[in-house]
Amino acid sequence: MNRMIHARTSAARRLIAACLASSALASPALAEVEAEAQPEDQTPPVSVRAEDNAPLTLAGTRAQENAVRQASDAFGTVVGREAVGLYDAELVRGFSPLRAGNVRLDGLYFDTVIEPTDRTSGAINILVGPSALGQVFPAPSGIVDYQFRTPGTELAGSTLVGVTHWGEVRAEVDMSLPVTDRFSLGLGGTVEFLREGDGRVDDKFEMSVNGNWRPTDNLQLRPFISLAYTPFDDVTPIYIPEGDFLPPRLPRRARINPRWSFRDDIEINGGLITDWAIAPGWDFKMGVFNSSTNNFNDGEFLVENVRPDATGENIIIRDPSLFFTSLSGEARLSRTILDGERTHKFVFNFRGRDALRRFDGSDEINLGRRNIFEQIRDPAPLNFDFDFQQLDFVRQWFTGLTYLGRWEGVGEITAGIQYTNFNKRIGFINEEPDRINVDRVLYNVNAAFEITPRLALYGSYITGLEESGIAPGNAVNRNEALPAIPTTQIDAGLRWKLTDDLSLIAGVFQITSPNFTLDPDDVFRELGELRNRGIEMSLSGMVTKELAVNLGVLLLDPEVRGEAVELGLVGPRAVFGIARRVEAAFDWRPPFLEGFSFDLNFSHRSPEMASPNNLVEIPTRNLVDLGGRHFFKIGKSDAMLRVQVENLFDKQGFELVDANAFQLLWGRRVLAYLTIDF
Repeated sequence: MNRMIHARTSAARRLIAACLASSALASPALAEVEAEAQPEDQTPPVSVRAEDNAPLTLAGTRAQENAVRQASDAFGTVVGREAVGLYDAELVRGFSPLRAGNVRLDGLYFDTVIEPTDRTSGAINILVGPSALGQVFPAPSGIVDYQFRTPGTELAGSTLVGVTHWGEVRAEVDMSLPVTDRFSLGLGGTVEFLREGDGRVDDKFEMSVNGNWRPTDNLQLRPFISLAYTPFDDVTPIYIPEGDFLPPRLPRRARINPRWSFRDDIEINGGLITDWAIAPGWDFKMGVFNSSTNNFNDGEFLVENVRPDATGENIIIRDPSLFFTSLSGEARLSRTILDGERTHKFVFNFRGRDALRRFDGSDEINLGRRNIFEQIRDPAPLNFDFDFQQLDFVRQWFTGLTYLGRWEGVGEITAGIQYTNFNKRIGFINEEPDRINVDRVLYNVNAAFEITPRLALYGSYITGLEESGIAPGNAVNRNEALPAIPTTQIDAGLRWKLTDDLSLIAGVFQITSPNFTLDPDDVFRELGELRNRGIEMSLSGMVTKELAVNLGVLLLDPEVRGEAVELGLVGPRAVFGIARRVEAAFDWRPPFLEGFSFDLNFSHRSPEMASPNNLVEIPTRNLVDLGGRHFFKIGKSDAMLRVQVENLFDKQGFELVDANAFQLLWGRRVLAYLTIDF
């Protein structure tokens, strides 16, 4: 363990040294700038309109949170407790940017073992299509960009208290505390007692401290640390049918797993974001982050070989203590040159990560075949028979150069080239590990051209070497970290500003990547190539002064190709493939009811491929959510009461966890929360 800690400390020193060394490259090698330095581009994840101009993520402004009105497109936006759009961190164009390692915090590379808490980041945007323009080294699978909760310069706070009719209770607080005129602290905390649609119980406590320090007018430092403690989290049952069919209707609001089948852990994220305007035309931006989780108790609850008679074999998998950690960061040195209506920017970039996973060694307890509606009350074994664990080390770094050019009234272009090295060692403790080493040159070109002041065409070609995540809980090689995979994306489309407050985006895309799924022996591995072709559309903004819309449509052709298909190991359609999706959200503020708004969400999914052999599908699903808000004052404080009914018509169904593995689609849920700014 001491050697492991020493390795992490050495890696931290190397990363920080490399980041600081890059600032030494700031010599005037390019033409002199004719104007003052321009700040590093920081495209916010949401675009706030005049009606909703509260600064997002700031304490004291949360009563104005409204994702429908504040989203700039329909490709995925989270604001506080609200989410809208086609995509999320787990699924973008048929791929997972979270699993691929395409996470950013304020635009900087962050290899997240666990995602930033809501107290660290209050807004998220999925960057694909035109929203990825201007990004330094965009990613083929899309980018999940978290917006940092930067403490404000005035004393302010927000609190939220919420409940559901299932018995869930949660409370949140965010505070901005100015210490001096140049230094502010942000304090946040969350207490939640979750009661979920499948009967699951999850108790969690979070706290965070964010800083905002400007030692000079040209330098900003934003440190943060967050800690989340979960003393009890039920292990959710995963249902695996015996044959090529869906499980029978699953029990709702019923805890069937034994009390001793639970998780508890501590999760820590921390880091420092630095912005430095070195000189006119020279900017330096850096982020160094650490993300880790220590799972004291962990495991899976598998209900295998489920039959139509609602019986299945109950398998409890218990893990010894697991530990995952990653040190990551990015440094950018930018040179901006102004040339009349044209702006040229050159960005030298270095980013990397050093990650460790301690996993495996689990014990499997077979409790026999039982009815899936009956709770298991068997006592816990006196001892678990844990085996040797494995260590998985991953070290990856990127370095490259990007050019960003903008010509007012004409368009913009981004072109970049980078070199990456991926090194992986995996094996049992005290044994010689297996080694993987990959070197690759990656490049990207993004461009947009203005046809008229309201109409622009865009296109991109992007290559990447992305993470493929870990093997799922129902695989023989469960929790094994998979190798990095080459991925390529091509897309093109148009962005049309229909009015000052309403925009339409329509485009086509193709993404190719190795296909990972379960083989006939339940080993999660590469089987063929996955090619996702699709058409996507976004309509977002204000239809009238009272009505806001966020409408996303996806038509997808997820095809698996290669020898694995020809040999019959997998079918030609990818698991998780959904050919048609519609996500529509509307928010209406009736002029005759001042202080009230009403919202409607509609979600449509065509059948979802559930098995590698293409013999099982989850049927078409249509869900409706209905809700409303009331804005009012409590003394001098702004307040907002939110009430919503999710899955209004109480639709039955399944959620796909992985190939041939299912969980319950939650039923109707009524929620309410009160937000107060002070």
